[in-house]
Amino acid sequence: MRILLVNPWIYDFSAYDFWVKPLGLLYISKILKNLGHEVFLIDALDRLHPSVKNITPRSNEFGCGHYYKKEVPKPEILKNIPRKYKRYGMPEDIFIDELKKIPEPEIVLVTSGMTYWYKGAFEVIEIVKKHFPDSFVVLGGIYATLCYEHAEKYSGADLVFAGSDIKELLKKIGIESPLIPLSFSDYPMPDFDIYPELEYVCLRTSVGCVFNCSYCAVRFLNPKFEQKSSDKIVNEIGYFVKKLKVKNVVFYDDALLFNSKNHIEKILSEIIEKNLNCYFHTPNGLHAKYITKELACLMYKSGFVFPRISLETSSLKLQKTTGNKVTNEDLTFAIENLCSAGYENKDIIVYIMIGLPEQELADVEETIDFLKKLKVRISLSEYSPIPHTFDWEKLYIDDSIDPLLHNNSIFSLNLYGEKLQKIKDMVRLHNSSLV
Repeated sequence: MRILLVNPWIYDFSAYDFWVKPLGLLYISKILKNLGHEVFLIDALDRLHPSVKNITPRSNEFGCGHYYKKEVPKPEILKNIPRKYKRYGMPEDIFIDELKKIPEPEIVLVTSGMTYWYKGAFEVIEIVKKHFPDSFVVLGGIYATLCYEHAEKYSGADLVFAGSDIKELLKKIGIESPLIPLSFSDYPMPDFDIYPELEYVCLRTSVGCVFNCSYCAVRFLNPKFEQKSSDKIVNEIGYFVKKLKVKNVVFYDDALLFNSKNHIEKILSEIIEKNLNCYFHTPNGLHAKYITKELACLMYKSGFVFPRISLETSSLKLQKTTGNKVTNEDLTFAIENLCSAGYENKDIIVYIMIGLPEQELADVEETIDFLKKLKVRISLSEYSPIPHTFDWEKLYIDDSIDPLLHNNSIFSLNLYGEKLQKIKDMVRLHNSSLV
């Protein structure tokens, strides 16, 4: 069959290419090609696309950068938010031109990201259906899984697929074969060959998570934790670095360091032995308790830059109620080990959250003060409850609310008002003092 894969643009108050690629679609693309199908991709967020590159701001040294953007009218439900609303990604006319280059596909697979980005997916589905009226359009991804009923009712897709089981997805569109991998550990490498130009690649060494944090939906999205073999991961990285000439490799794992002796330490040791010259990035944040002296040295030698560690809060009470993932001692221990391996304190970035249930503003300020003393950089994440999490149930949120209201900018702004900017300024001032 001829199959088109589409990654929609983003509608939001802000968006940034922080190593964003439609990894699920790229695994599907490789599997479909291995089965002999003809596959096309339109990634509306590809900043290096030949038709967009000249109107897109330049990337930083590690491949991140601003999207092309256009201000658009705010949806009625967001009218009172005092911020500009924009569409991020390729202009609509370029998207349509890309559709015109493709012979009509039998199947169109559209992915979705954040629940409050659904507007982009809906618009893509509408345009695709007008251009390819006989194509069967499927919507999947994070939004489709977390907000299945909303997607089924409003998206306009012929099929909404919830979950991450690629074999089940392909079965629903009429593709069955004993060659389709049954589990993540057997997945081929993601199909980054499909891009004409790359500054970074993303991959997973595992799916799921061994932790069960109150604010996170990973266990709902991927119920089973599973790791690929270290040999397969090293081969993937070697291919990206040598064949695709990519210097930046991004791990999308939620528990990259778990089982470290038998997994990430083996991977990094082989990377060092093979002298693969690249940089590693972890946008999801690392678990502090696993960063031993040995692992910290491997991270430094193999090319991890600006290690990102998750703390969320220094409040002992909130650490317990959100899942007991990390303690302040774990974080201090990790920072000491990273610095002994060769990193400077200012190279280390620690994620914290603002707006957690039962979190007072004083808790956030205390967390910032704690990290100031450690002289590390702070990355402030604005919390918003996610469907199918403990926090969502705890807060008794109505499942029927418009997913646009899941937006973290709205939640924290409504909670803290002008005080939110004060906290942001506090973090910005601290980080700038470390430069």
